[in-house]
Amino acid sequence: YDLPPSYHQCIDLNHLADASGFPRLLQNGSLTQPPLRQTGGYALGSVFLSRALNYSCRTWDAADADLFFVPILSETFICAKWCGEQNCSRAALYSRLEHLPANGGRDHILLSARQGWREDLHPYYNVRFEDAHFGAATRLSAEEGAKYDWPVEPTLPLFRGTPQASYVHVSAAARWDDAPWRSQ
Repeated sequence: YDLPPSYHQCIDLNHLADASGFPRLLQNGSLTQPPLRQTGGYALGSVFLSRALNYSCRTWDAADADLFFVPILSETFICAKWCGEQNCSRAALYSRLEHLPANGGRDHILLSARQGWREDLHPYYNVRFEDAHFGAATRLSAEEGAKYDWPVEPTLPLFRGTPQASYVHVSAAARWDDAPWRSQ
């Protein structure tokens, strides 16, 4: 879906991908060394959006689509106070998701760039991932079934996990052998 940019205003644009669909390259790889790319702890939304926009089989004709990605993305809790729509209504959002009812949402993907906790159900003021309008849409998050010792509930069963965008803080000028997992 081509939603207003306000629905992904809370993602770090530094994590958006280049034409390859991957985050910005920091250091080239080789046959024995993978490339290093700029990501972040909650870069999952940026990576998915970039990959969807650059996907070679992407179609502009909804009749030809097998899968719909709904780019409602937030990397921070502050966005729950902002509206994704100018008139701040859920009805405006649902009217944009015109193909959602056709298969009860089964061919739609919603994504929380965060862990899939209760706080992540509400990425924008007018959006709730548990809303019945989304039907059987697949809800993805950075984690699935995670439980921590500190006082927070585990990730909700509503979310399915995806591989989190891995990252290591390495200077762009660093040599491959200086990477933390390669040092002696």
